[in-house]
Amino acid sequence: MFTKLYVQACTFFTDRKGVTAIEYAVLAVAVALTVYFVFGGEDSALTTTLQGALSKVTSTVNGLGS
Repeated sequence: MFTKLYVQACTFFTDRKGVTAIEYAVLAVAVALTVYFVFGGEDSALTTTLQGALSKVTSTVNGLGS
């Protein structure tokens, strides 16, 4: 029983897959925040363009269902 627990503990502390996934998530958030602040936040031209594009896609998808 203790041997199995020891092996699982060693595997847990040496497995780096979860750490890598967390690092990528932190990096993605950092990039997203950088883009958000560089291009001006809520009232920027980028935000207005993306909202317009999203509304066109939404209306097109809703039109296909009718």
